[in-house]
Amino acid sequence: MIIKSLQFRGENISYDSQVDHRFSKDDVDFLKMKSIFKEKKDIQIKEDHLFMFNLLATKDEKIYPTVAGMLLFPQKEYIEYDFAQIKCAHFKGNTKDIFIDKAEFRGSIIDQIESAIKFLKSNIKLSAKIVDVYREEKYEYPIPALREAIINAVTHRNYLLKGQNIKVAIFDNRIEISSPGELPAGFSVDDIGKTDFSKLRNLTIGRIFSELNIIEQWGRGFSNIIKSCKQYGKIIPEFMEELLQFKIIFWNKKIDEKVGEKVVRKGGQERWVIRSVKRWVEKVGRKGG
Repeated sequence: MIIKSLQFRGENISYDSQVDHRFSKDDVDFLKMKSIFKEKKDIQIKEDHLFMFNLLATKDEKIYPTVAGMLLFPQKEYIEYDFAQIKCAHFKGNTKDIFIDKAEFRGSIIDQIESAIKFLKSNIKLSAKIVDVYREEKYEYPIPALREAIINAVTHRNYLLKGQNIKVAIFDNRIEISSPGELPAGFSVDDIGKTDFSKLRNLTIGRIFSELNIIEQWGRGFSNIIKSCKQYGKIIPEFMEELLQFKIIFWNKKIDEKVGEKVVRKGGQERWVIRSVKRWVEKVGRKGG
């Protein structure tokens, strides 16, 4: 699969636009697509749009769904697409030893995004205070930044890497969101905050998400995450690549400050990560502000 991924990249081919001969056009839920476009955009979708958006394609005089069609609007959960799921977990403390809550979301990747965000909201702290006569609520983490990270993971994941899942992990001092696949060719983690990433790995998924205003096609997702965290305060994003995965970690500096001495005593590496991320975000903030 890695070889095929490199081949697609070299030929500038989007895997999600490929025909899936295992299924028929009836396996794409046109009514669901129609309903979503009506709800999100107030647009009446016709069956011709399935071809216009490359959700269906003709090959050898037969009509088949594309990979994107099966990911976005499947009639049901298909075992062949079980790899394309989001696994969420809330752990006790800062390790993966004990689960507090967990869930796995399958089916339409649009529904998966909403389900993952609901999981996050139900598993992070929500505080409230009275401002004048109004009750003002605030989550422990900036929801717009978390939403952007999950959407980024779904939009840009490498769907050829079928032995891996998108993972959302909640710890006491951080949230980690990881996605199979690396950054686009020619970009590195060091470029984040310096330039916008407008190159899509999954062109058909990206187009549908853009049509539905789930994403914008200006490549400002990472910049929006950094800006959102900076405005929120106490939340520091870290971006990293490891083992064919891209990961965003949201460090809760409010929690880290409470255990800062312990972190320092336990070793230089963990201390260096937290402090270097803080310096990096502050540096980006000065350049952007």
